[in-house]
Amino acid sequence: MPQIAENSFGLVRYDAMVAAIAAAHRFDEAKAIRDKAKAWQVYAAQATNYTVERKCAEIRIRAERRCGELLRQMKERGDRARQGGDRKSKLQHGILKLADLGVTPRQSAEFQQVAAIPQPIFDDWLKNSLEPRLITSRLLAYAASKEPRQPFKKMWRGMPEFSQDDLSPKQTLHVHFRNSNDVAAFADLVGQRVTPKTKYIWYPKMQTNDFSRIRYVDAKSPERGDEQELFT
Repeated sequence: MPQIAENSFGLVRYDAMVAAIAAAHRFDEAKAIRDKAKAWQVYAAQATNYTVERKCAEIRIRAERRCGELLRQMKERGDRARQGGDRKSKLQHGILKLADLGVTPRQSAEFQQVAAIPQPIFDDWLKNSLEPRLITSRLLAYAASKEPRQPFKKMWRGMPEFSQDDLSPKQTLHVHFRNSNDVAAFADLVGQRVTPKTKYIWYPKMQTNDFSRIRYVDAKSPERGDEQELFT
């Protein structure tokens, strides 16, 4: 295992590699930097040189982010296959598969997930993550939590308007009874039925609605027995 000095990844060399990653316009260039930084990170970890390990981890992740950007650009240009297809026929047309690029589908997905994180957030995570070996997993977890969801207004388009009143009680009291006669007297007083299974009551008694027979149905739908059509 090669000896790793603290200055092997000094500030000058670190800045130069960051600049090289940003300037990489070919996938193999970015991946070569990524592979080299990953190997040096492993050596640094084995040598218990945390400073170098940390710098190598940052270089590796920056290179992986650039790989993700380039993979996305290649797909948009049609320079690489989306999936499937005969390898030889693809190469004849200049269209590469992931295997030709030396990456697995999982690596491709992870690189592109990291590339999708906004630059300021990516830089902040990279700066404040203390454990080099966990930076990637935490970035991927963040990317997964920020995947765009379908806006509910777009999904609800064309559906009937819906609103729900606040039915929560204004005030709740716990009433204690010494015996069953007191329970019966209270029930008569409020004009409601109170049994040993009664957990709560409303006063005055609230009228409850049975919505089990109400359905949203299309205007063109066939009759559904005696179900009530709430909206069409």
